[in-house]
Amino acid sequence: MPQRYEAACALLPRPLREAAMAVEEKGRVEELRLRRGERLGLTLPEGEVSVPGARITGGDLEAVLDIATGCSRY
Repeated sequence: MPQRYEAACALLPRPLREAAMAVEEKGRVEELRLRRGERLGLTLPEGEVSVPGARITGGDLEAVLDIATGCSRY
């Protein structure tokens, strides 16, 4: 599995991270898409697919920023 995919998944809150790590297409994913109210999207060479699971909330997006910045956005 590509290290870049793992690194990107490490920025996700645990439920989203677990869902992303469970997909079979890990080696083909070009982009993770996070949109409030939608499911986690994975962009593959042939198009986007949704990962089964809960819909992304505003809290999930806030958590991604907190994880990425070490809770120090400013």
